[in-house]
Amino acid sequence: MSTKTVRETIESGTWSVSYYYLGAIDKTSDLNKYVLTFYDNDSVYAANLGTVTKGTWSYNSDQNVFTISFDALTLLNEINKDWLIILKTDSEFIFDEDATVNDEELHLNKN
Repeated sequence: MSTKTVRETIESGTWSVSYYYLGAIDKTSDLNKYVLTFYDNDSVYAANLGTVTKGTWSYNSDQNVFTISFDALTLLNEINKDWLIILKTDSEFIFDEDATVNDEELHLNKN
């Protein structure tokens, strides 16, 4: 288990979506083309083929909730929500939506 905080880990390097399921539907190919960079001012940028989409992120350590919100209407809006952190290592995050209705799971891997 990593001793780095969530902030230290997510702000180090770039990340890609390696797995995204919405219920039984594999939506990974919708998002795995983006390279995500998280900054210490709570902004996140997603780059894909020269296009950059800006968003925000936050982490509530009391509830272990990681929130992502992208500004523009893109495929990235699918992951605009509050995520529970299920696993954190220096090279991977596994998130689960805090709801049982959609049963969503998101994995970010460090590039």
